[in-house]
Amino acid sequence: MMKQTPQLTFTAVDMDRDLELCLEFRRETHRVSYGNLDHFSRDDTLAWFEALAANPDAGFLHVRDAGEIIGQLEYQCPRTDAEGQRYGYINLIYLVPAYRHRHLGGRLQAYMLDQFQAQGCTKARLRYLPHNTAAGAFYRRQGWQPVGVVQPNGQLMEKSLAGRFRAGE
Repeated sequence: MMKQTPQLTFTAVDMDRDLELCLEFRRETHRVSYGNLDHFSRDDTLAWFEALAANPDAGFLHVRDAGEIIGQLEYQCPRTDAEGQRYGYINLIYLVPAYRHRHLGGRLQAYMLDQFQAQGCTKARLRYLPHNTAAGAFYRRQGWQPVGVVQPNGQLMEKSLAGRFRAGE
């Protein structure tokens, strides 16, 4: 039997209703990225969520399939680098385990890249921890390039948006 392709929708996070779920997603991300929950801080994560939700240039979204929350996106755009170039920054791409390995990561990434392009960004950036080998492999397959050397906070990656067509064009 063939699995039905999820019909993804993106909705603003409702922190009053879904705060614990957001924290669960962030805890899982921390565990996968670092291999443990050492140094995971609920207070720091709550402060991050509040800052993200208050930032008009940010996306703090739940990914849904048939109304069910299956993931979370966190991003900021536009930002400006030292050369004055506008870029978007991906802070989180998260899918619940049942939705992983179903070719949805590229769709989530495309959604954010579309948002960046709509804001006049010419590139996108993110960081990942090399311990998270699945994330590293995904980003390389998607055309991301490493920038500089690995730092304590991870490997900076960049993707040009030049020549990229937005979804629906």
